[in-house]
Amino acid sequence: MSDENANDEAGGNAQIGCGFFAALVLFVLLTIVILTNENLSLPFATLGGFAKFLLVAGAAVLGIPFGVLGYVIGGKVREAIIPDAVFTQGVENLIKAKIFWAIGPQLIGAVIGLGLGSLPAVAIGAHVNKGRVAVVEAEKRKIAEETDRKDTEKRKMAEEAQRKKMEAEKMRDTERRKIAEEAERKKMKEKKEYEKKTAQELLDILHAK
Repeated sequence: MSDENANDEAGGNAQIGCGFFAALVLFVLLTIVILTNENLSLPFATLGGFAKFLLVAGAAVLGIPFGVLGYVIGGKVREAIIPDAVFTQGVENLIKAKIFWAIGPQLIGAVIGLGLGSLPAVAIGAHVNKGRVAVVEAEKRKIAEETDRKDTEKRKMAEEAQRKKMEAEKMRDTERRKIAEEAERKKMKEKKEYEKKTAQELLDILHAK
């Protein structure tokens, strides 16, 4: 009886060891994939290197133990549902089936455990990133509004300069017109005086005769 218990304990320890190794490898691979993929890492885009390190460390603290637990549970599920015999067509399908029933349920459990365990750290990282994104967006809006304000001021200054230029042109035209009218008026006055003088001279000549 003691030998059987010892064997069970050794088998359990071996399964936990395999689970830890599998969870660790999966965690490293998933972390690399997420952080190197632009679309997957988008929820953490604004986090710096140290913040991402803390995020990974926080995810590992719960993710790996949960991954080990998932691996062990997957192993128990495998023992409960593994068929006595597998019937397939072809050697390739047989190999796939054997590989799946050897490690498939355990790895599925490990992935689920990793996801559940890492969820709090991921949620915190996404929340922090969301706050930073909001700050960045607010800063962008502020810069855009300031740019729009400066553009509006430049446009108003240009319009004011154009208005003053047009007013100056109008004043010069008015002044030139006044000068021309004054010159024409003097010319007409001189002409009338000349005609009057000429008519008077003719009258004087006629009276003299």
